[in-house]
Amino acid sequence: PMLNLAIDGTTRHAVNDPNTPMFEPGKSFDVVVSAVDFAPGAENREITIDVEPGWNVTPASQPVGTEPVRFTVTPPAELPEQARPNMIYPVVATMHDNSGRVAVAHLAAMLYFDPARHTILLTDNADNKSEVATIAFRTGAEYRFLTPEPLKKNQKIRDPRDTGATGGKPALFHGVIGSWNQPADVLFVNLPEATVEVDLKSVYRLEHMALGAGSKPNLKSVEVSFSRDGKTFSRPEQLDVSRLKLELTGFDLPQHPEARFIRFRLQFSKPEATFGEIELRGRQIDRDNNS
Repeated sequence: PMLNLAIDGTTRHAVNDPNTPMFEPGKSFDVVVSAVDFAPGAENREITIDVEPGWNVTPASQPVGTEPVRFTVTPPAELPEQARPNMIYPVVATMHDNSGRVAVAHLAAMLYFDPARHTILLTDNADNKSEVATIAFRTGAEYRFLTPEPLKKNQKIRDPRDTGATGGKPALFHGVIGSWNQPADVLFVNLPEATVEVDLKSVYRLEHMALGAGSKPNLKSVEVSFSRDGKTFSRPEQLDVSRLKLELTGFDLPQHPEARFIRFRLQFSKPEATFGEIELRGRQIDRDNNS
């Protein structure tokens, strides 16, 4: 026997693939499963649906018959932290009996992210560490470097993904470099301090950030401040630099600052120091609903 799997109740699909349905968190859709080449003696078989942990499926199982069976699936309204744009969420239908699995059908689905309802990645990083950021959720974010004085001949800022250190393929947003996923960071040479200014291109309500110190974590201090217009910034907040390592370290932003520009003022303890990947997460400000 074979199974045919179809989705009913969703009108969205992936931008580049009309055959990949896109589900909305908190909204139910139906999975319709048909048994093809129904064999005699299969009346003791049943069909179940497997989905992402935390998703709800009703009923738990259905008996195999000559007519299609229907399941209702509901993704959680509040997405978990590990949810990402462009991730693939499998929907798997299995026919089995007392002896085990008899037939399987599956399809790939995606989740629709409402930027006013859900926390999204605002810096154009890769979706996971095994992917260079070719399918990232694009906000158009950029960053630039600021120094108290023009660089001297013995001073340098080296961004390995852009020799001009002005953007393009910036290491601080990509996190990895090359096909071997070597961690990318920005090297500062003979600088007592420097500032990284991130421009998100629009004002967002920020909820969380994650930072990496890079391969040479010689940071004396890190301060962060926020601005809506790029001119007036909030009072700098001191971060605990002892927490910053090569791997990303998360920091919650309980005040949920509304900002387009974020500045990270870095002070260095040695002539050579690095700063690693930056991830900023937040929500689009829904002015219509005064959220």
